[in-house]
Formats: sequence, structure tokens, C-alpha cells
Amino acid sequence: GRGLEALITPTAVQTAGSVNPPQSQPAQQDQAQEHVLQIPVSEIKTNKYQPRLEFNAEKLNELISSIREKGVVQPILVRKISDGYELIAGERRLRAVRTIGMEKIPAILKHVADIDMLELALIENIQREELNPIEEASAFQKFITDFSFTQEKIAKVLGKERSTIANTIRLLGLPKKIQDFIAKNTITMGHAKAILSLPAEMDQLRVCNLIVKKGLSVRETESLVSRRS
Repeated sequence: GRGLEALITPTAVQTAGSVNPPQSQPAQQDQAQEHVLQIPVSEIKTNKYQPRLEFNAEKLNELISSIREKGVVQPILVRKISDGYELIAGERRLRAVRTIGMEKIPAILKHVADIDMLELALIENIQREELNPIEEASAFQKFITDFSFTQEKIAKVLGKERSTIANTIRLLGLPKKIQDFIAKNTITMGHAKAILSLPAEMDQLRVCNLIVKKGLSVRETESLVSRRS
């Protein structure tokens, strides 16, 4: 359960070509510092493990206005790849800079494996409470399918209860239409848990439609589901 603070230390700004620190610096100091580079935006590819699928337009516009006025205050995190750089964390900042038309963006270069990219991107979004339950569920499932994590290991890495991980992943078993309602916060996790107790997909969809149409509370939904079970 490492936060992003563990990866970022105060540094001086360099150009993208100055990845290595001066040779005169002691080795220990070299290892302790990170260097903020000014990297061409055109050379940065998005994070293939980005858990967030939807970006709030209003918040993005607010960020664009802030960057226009004050610049990019917090560097993004990237790793080096054969044909440029790959984003680790900071996609909203990168999108904002691209919208503005800035040619370069401050970035910290990290040497990380795929599993670390997923973990860091997920931690960043969870800490900022910007993931909807379906995005979280998909990210948790990636840990399992791509990296053979158990639910217990995911819970330990992210500082969550194993039951929370399990209940969130279960959402992926619901019909796509219901998942969309959850992602848009049309129905809550409480509604979703009640719907999951229905074994038939047709019944799940019917109950979901009633929740949306009549504005049923979680308690009313649970009562309705118990009568159908």
C-alpha cells in the first residue's frame, strides 16, 4: 500500500535529454533524488493500465484553466519505452496540457514494471476518489487475470478489506446495462448488492428498471428482491 508521495521527491528541473544526474554527485544522493524533466508531450503515450474510463468534463476544464494560469504544479510520472515515454500517473494533467497545446510537460521518470504501473495508477485514483465502482472492479480484476493476485493480496496492497474487493469484483457479473447505471451513479452499490442476489439476468434487469423508474430506495429494493427470490 504505497502512496504516490513515496515516489516523488523535490528536485531541480532538467531537459528530457538529461536523465542521468551529474557524475560529481555522491551515489547515495543520486539514488535519493528524482529529476523533473521537461518532456515533449508528443512523445508520451497513455497508460495502458489506466483504471479510469470516464473523465469529468467540468473538472477537466477547471484543470485546464488552472494550468493556463499557473502552469503544471505537480509533475506527471512516466517510464521510458522504446519509442518515447509511457504515462504512469497524471492523465488528466496530460489531457489538459494537450488541449491547451503546450509542447512540453514536467515529468518524473520512473523505472517500473507493468504491475507497478497498475498499482500506482489505481492508488492515485482511489486516493482522489475519482473511480466509479465499475472502474474499480475492472482494475481489481486486472490484478487477478494479468498478475495472478489473490483478493487478499489486492486488499493488502490497497489497504482495503478483502470483502470490499470481493463485493466490488462481483459487480462485473451483472448485465452491461446495470453496470452502466452503477458507473453513472444512477443506482448505488447498495442497489447493486440487492440485485446480485437474483440469479436470473432477466429478473436483475427488471428490478434495475424499477429502481430507475420509481426511484426505489435500497431498502425498498431489498424488499422487492426478497419477494422475487
